[in-house]
Amino acid sequence: MSKILVVGNPSLDQIDNVYFGAGGPVSYISNILSSYDHDVTMFSSFADDFPIECLNPKIHLIKNISKNTTKFILSYKNDLREFKILAEATKLDLANLKKSIDKYDVVFFAPILNEININQVNQLVNSNDKYFVGVPQGWIRRRDNKKILINFNRLKFLPKLEMIFFSEEEIKSSNLNINDLKNLAKILVITRGHIGSTIFYQEQSFNFSSYHVKTIDTTGAGDIYAAVFAMTFFSTKELIYSANLASKIASESTKYWGMEGIFKKISH
Repeated sequence: MSKILVVGNPSLDQIDNVYFGAGGPVSYISNILSSYDHDVTMFSSFADDFPIECLNPKIHLIKNISKNTTKFILSYKNDLREFKILAEATKLDLANLKKSIDKYDVVFFAPILNEININQVNQLVNSNDKYFVGVPQGWIRRRDNKKILINFNRLKFLPKLEMIFFSEEEIKSSNLNINDLKNLAKILVITRGHIGSTIFYQEQSFNFSSYHVKTIDTTGAGDIYAAVFAMTFFSTKELIYSANLASKIASESTKYWGMEGIFKKISH
């Protein structure tokens, strides 16, 4: 069992204007890792309208005061998700973590809309010998009124992390070449939906297939993959085993709506 800190704000998501439920990488990562008996702390901002019952009660929650919960409307166009924002939660102050970060083995940065300041990330990473993992979708999102656009420009200011995760969908929304991303972390992982994943490590690339299941909902599957791969590799240093396990668990999660698959695991 590892002690894990997951930093980022959760969200309330609607798909095509129909209420869907709680989301955000911080929620999926915290839930799946606590379901596998890791000691998880979640550092987030959200308001009282966020359904706290969607989080595993074993999670240690450091909740910042916020008038709002981040809320998105999602729609699909040509197999790509389009985001609009309805509300935004309070940004996070990582200075509050300086005294407590020593007790964690692994730290996940999982922003959903730039609530984590990259300068503060640099300060934490440069002054602490920890296993830092980036699930940085919030750092590549730029708000244009209510519309959310993809912009990778801020990532060049990040320190080098142990590993970083992107979806192929995010990369397609930009003009970036994969080579532009390799210097961001020791391990670069690109999740590719039903196709599988590609991992870049030690000047090599590895392709892994997904597991074929009857998919209902792919929401959060990439976050589950990231959490399982990062923690399995952290404990075993076995890349192929870690990727295959992450693919299997992430694929299984798509058989259920939202976080239902995680809680089925919790209930067992």
